[in-house]
Amino acid sequence: ELGCGAAFAEDDWHFVFGGDACDKGPGTIRFLQCVIALKKKHPDRVHLLLGNRDVNKMRWTSELDDDEIGRLSPESPGAYWVQPKSRVRPWDYCRMEAARAEDVSE
Repeated sequence: ELGCGAAFAEDDWHFVFGGDACDKGPGTIRFLQCVIALKKKHPDRVHLLLGNRDVNKMRWTSELDDDEIGRLSPESPGAYWVQPKSRVRPWDYCRMEAARAEDVSE
């Protein structure tokens, strides 16, 4: 018993988690703590895979690096997967957020 109700019913069972835990709602932290505890207790029987959203989140550290931020320009395109009417260029988004943080209008 791990304090979260996780346990194996049979000695030869394995648990394979397919990733993308951090976008499941308000129980994310509790769930991740339980999965980590289960992995520590049964390292050879718990298998954790990265989901596409996990991999996408990992790239944030490089995208938020000062060198990458410095490469932004007013011409940097918005995300292609966002509908054109809703698409915002990163430069414009940063300006809007900075204005909001300073509580001033653009």
